[in-house]
Amino acid sequence: MHTISSLALLVALVPGLAALEFTKPDMGKKLNLSSPEIIIAWKVDPHDGVGTEDHNLVDIWWQSPGFGYQLTKNYPLSAGESEFKWNPQEQKDALASTKIILSPEKIFVFEARVHAGVNSTRGAGVESGKYAVEGYPRISAGNQFRVGWGAAVVAGFATTGLFLV
Repeated sequence: MHTISSLALLVALVPGLAALEFTKPDMGKKLNLSSPEIIIAWKVDPHDGVGTEDHNLVDIWWQSPGFGYQLTKNYPLSAGESEFKWNPQEQKDALASTKIILSPEKIFVFEARVHAGVNSTRGAGVESGKYAVEGYPRISAGNQFRVGWGAAVVAGFATTGLFLV
């Protein structure tokens, strides 16, 4: 008798979830939030239905267990290799305005949310591996703040996910 885990079944049933794989940035290096550009790249299996009418757009997020920032919305998705060039300055400034202290641990991920149509709801999501960060003035293992999920306006920019408790 063979059993299939719920996650394996979900991956098999949702086209696009297994088809997208992050290839950059290099997981062996820290994300430098002072860099003018971080390249986020991925490859898409052309045989998995991604890039079709039902799975032709992706929203890219950068997040940790305590916050999330949408980096781009409705980015065209096609089979093969693609990349998005992210300037982290806006997110770095928004975090700095809250005086939040970031963890030195590898807890930061990118998430690709594959969906159809500009007005469609979020579809299948896939996360990158975990990254540590550098190039931010407050990185410490002894975080003074607890961060939770919610909605906030940070640096004049509406975002989902950042508030201090």
